[in-house]
Amino acid sequence: EAMPEAMLRGLRDVFGPSAAFWKEHRYNSLSRCASEDVGYFSYTHELHDGPCRSTLDVAIRHILAVAMPHFPELKDARFAEWWAHCRPHASGHQMHYDSDNEGIGGARHPICSCVTYLEGAEDLGGPTLVTTQRLGDICGHLEAI
Repeated sequence: EAMPEAMLRGLRDVFGPSAAFWKEHRYNSLSRCASEDVGYFSYTHELHDGPCRSTLDVAIRHILAVAMPHFPELKDARFAEWWAHCRPHASGHQMHYDSDNEGIGGARHPICSCVTYLEGAEDLGGPTLVTTQRLGDICGHLEAI
């Protein structure tokens, strides 16, 4: 497992189906957008050297440490973007490129993208599709994980 069980439990407390996060963000799990009235949103998390300030800070640093050997350029990263969904089975997520500001003004792709599932049975849903293709490329390598 890539994430220690205690860390996973902490994230489930923050983002579980009955967590305050969803009500505080007016999240509608049955709609295809992240909030009833504000649409899609994400957060920018500053990467810092000081003590961890939150459960999410601990998790992001852990993910960074796991990914760093595979993406050495992460040593220069200053921010991590994160967002969360809490959707019923089969509601899915649209295909998209991970890029700054949805590619408006030109695509800037992250050094590394990570998907963390906090709950769910292995036999539900489909795989996450990862590709090396960038906006404007004719083709790229696809991998379902």
